[in-house]
Amino acid sequence: MAFALEHLKVVDAASFLAAPAAATVLADYGAEVVKIEPIEGDGYRLLVGGYRVPFHWQLTSRNKRSVALNLRHPSGQAVLHQLVRDADVLLTNFRPDQLAEFKMTYEAMSALNGRLIMAHMTGYGVDGPDANLRAFDTTAWWARSGMMDLIREPGQLPQQGAGGFGDHATSMSLFGAIMMALYQRERTGKGAL
Repeated sequence: MAFALEHLKVVDAASFLAAPAAATVLADYGAEVVKIEPIEGDGYRLLVGGYRVPFHWQLTSRNKRSVALNLRHPSGQAVLHQLVRDADVLLTNFRPDQLAEFKMTYEAMSALNGRLIMAHMTGYGVDGPDANLRAFDTTAWWARSGMMDLIREPGQLPQQGAGGFGDHATSMSLFGAIMMALYQRERTGKGAL
């Protein structure tokens, strides 16, 4: 059976939910996805929560192959750069300061591969005072957006949203953006951020 995206090569250098879940949808449609994990394993993989099978890991990392790299070390960066040279898409949710440290800025990646689509998911953007803050579903999507306040009963404390709810919705937006960038690349021959 042929899949629509089986010709695509994707490097998933992201953790937890929003960006990796977009890579999972690409894999579901046939893309070859290589997941980059730290040497000790992705933190999300390690959240077993009392379950024998970490279903949450399978939800966001199915149909992927993994490689463990130390991106702070030149040898790990060299392997990543080799993977990017013939990739179609690079997904990441590293903060801007981490992208610079890991030699993963768009300028560095596009110099290796001018047709690369780099999908960079951030919690608070790439500029401004909060650009290098970590962002999670509960803090960035539910709390800072005001959603916790909007769903509470009048006079009650803000409600905690369902974990991963915002991340999965965001991942579908990222998936759509990647598909549009790939469409644009078919017309122009050029990659994009």
